[in-house]
Amino acid sequence: MPQIQIADKTTLDSVNTKVGTNVDTSGTVTVFARLKQIYDYLTTNLSTTRASKIDVIDTVNTTVNTVNTNVSSINSKVGTNIDVAGTTTVFGRLKQIYDYMSTNLTTTRIGKLDLIGVTNPTADTTTIMGYLRKVYDAVTSSSCVKIGKASQTVQHILSIDYTRYQGANTIFGTVISPISGSLRLYFRIYRTEFSVTQSSGVAVNVNGVEYSIHTLYGSADYDRDQSSTLLNIKQGDVITITTKTDASSIRTRLYNVRLAYTPINEYGYGGNE
Repeated sequence: MPQIQIADKTTLDSVNTKVGTNVDTSGTVTVFARLKQIYDYLTTNLSTTRASKIDVIDTVNTTVNTVNTNVSSINSKVGTNIDVAGTTTVFGRLKQIYDYMSTNLTTTRIGKLDLIGVTNPTADTTTIMGYLRKVYDAVTSSSCVKIGKASQTVQHILSIDYTRYQGANTIFGTVISPISGSLRLYFRIYRTEFSVTQSSGVAVNVNGVEYSIHTLYGSADYDRDQSSTLLNIKQGDVITITTKTDASSIRTRLYNVRLAYTPINEYGYGGNE
């Protein structure tokens, strides 16, 4: 059976002395004295103001943790300079762009871009823009058409340099007597919409095939088109002009047609040859 042993009085007095009492002054001699010392330190150094500062520190620490989390998130999105090409990080996207540029914008491709040239170039054959300028200069210096010479009236839709036209007159020829084997153009100036007789009353037969006036002579566009009916007329074709309705007006109709297709002077008017 366990036995309880009680210390002697001398030992108990020694322990009691070291424990002390709850009224001991601050110090290190007894346990109560040490507790009083700790209490006095806390009340001196942990005042209400100091305690609130500790709360602020806690808040700052929380904020720092939040910032650290955000920085980590940003850092993960930025990535590193060794990321593979992709869209997950900024460095990955930059690598993707670099790979595309190095693949598609080779020296050869950049050289092709240089071939386009610049706006308002000088005439040359090294770039597309330069070649276009060269063509433009040649057209404006050699063409029969004088840009800006036309009047603002309806009759002056197109103006021709008279000296150049006279030199080319044999090329344009007439519709009635073209030369066999050559491309005889009959240049038309569409002076006004109503200067040409309407096709309702006049019929033109070429080798027995009937054409309207407009079909035979074409419009302003047809006169420049190699496929128009006019350019297919050759020497030896039998051409007859008849009236389909009012025989008394045939002279007036044919006169109007002739005026519309005779050579013109330098101001754009048709002559009466």
